[in-house]
Amino acid sequence: MRCLRGRLEEYAFGRTVDELAPSISSLVHALVKEDLRTDYANPQAFIELTQPTESMSAILLHVLGAIKGIRSRFITMLLDADMGSGKTHLLALLLHLFYSLKQWPQFKRGLGHVLAQLLGDDVDALNEPVAVLAVDMKTGNASKTLELFAKSLEKTGEHDVAEFIKNVNYNPKLINGEELAKKINSKINLLILVDELFGFAVMNCDRTDHEMVHLLRLIYELVQRRRPLADSGESALVLIVASARSDHRTWRQISSTCRIGAFIDQFERDLQRVRLATGAKWVGVDEAMQIVAKRLGLSAKDFSRGLYDLAEKVLREDTPFPQAHHLRGLLKAMAAYALAACEAGHGRVTAAHLTEAAI
Repeated sequence: MRCLRGRLEEYAFGRTVDELAPSISSLVHALVKEDLRTDYANPQAFIELTQPTESMSAILLHVLGAIKGIRSRFITMLLDADMGSGKTHLLALLLHLFYSLKQWPQFKRGLGHVLAQLLGDDVDALNEPVAVLAVDMKTGNASKTLELFAKSLEKTGEHDVAEFIKNVNYNPKLINGEELAKKINSKINLLILVDELFGFAVMNCDRTDHEMVHLLRLIYELVQRRRPLADSGESALVLIVASARSDHRTWRQISSTCRIGAFIDQFERDLQRVRLATGAKWVGVDEAMQIVAKRLGLSAKDFSRGLYDLAEKVLREDTPFPQAHHLRGLLKAMAAYALAACEAGHGRVTAAHLTEAAI
């Protein structure tokens, strides 16, 4: 077992649980500023650390097929899964694939084998004209979101539309979604990524004038106006919304009393819910350990089977530690276990390496 002590220490002690996952809002800010030093903002580093799961691969296949025009060109998805199961990672991956690699094509050239392995025969979908609108409802900023959308439109050649968005100071209140939809060339594919929808709705139950509500209205109008183009096969329209299952449950309990309730519910009704069977997970135990190993610079074989039992408990929320109820918590714990094994000079990580730090 090779010990990348710096990385293990960083994951075990140097970052909080939340810092171990990408944030769409921080990515949007970094990409607008073209600052690739921010965590997860470098597309090459992000794609190289991505270990696609079966669920993630299936969604990627749908999206790539829609953009290439070999499958249905209209896709709406609500990723309704447990916290920490990789929903935001998937949205961040799509943002990098269809925006960052066009903005910085030198990274794409350096990822030949990795991209081919990740995307398979559909890798050529990255050459299609795609404008990306990525929004973090919970911690995002509407103007920065629209500024990045404008930059993405420019990469497709839609300079006049980008200038239109810029001239209203990236203010969603001043943009009619249907008018915007008509301005965009009918051949341009649209990829709209919305994170933390129900978390935002719970926190802003009565804030009808919130800038993100205006942005959501713009997205709704944009989708309604562009849908006929997708139905006719002229261009793709992909809308993927992610939100933690716990937030969705809370929203269902309070939505009828919220001033924004009717609108959020209308938005949700137009989404095809992507929900796995009861008890199933977006990330299986073996997949989780492969992700952990890749992030820590190890091999899944470096972990004893006993630790796979721990991983299963974490994924089904069967531990007394609240922060260990998702993949990020598992990543921190396994980093601490692996660090203890390295310090002891052992060649394999086992449950015997349970330490106070790991707990």
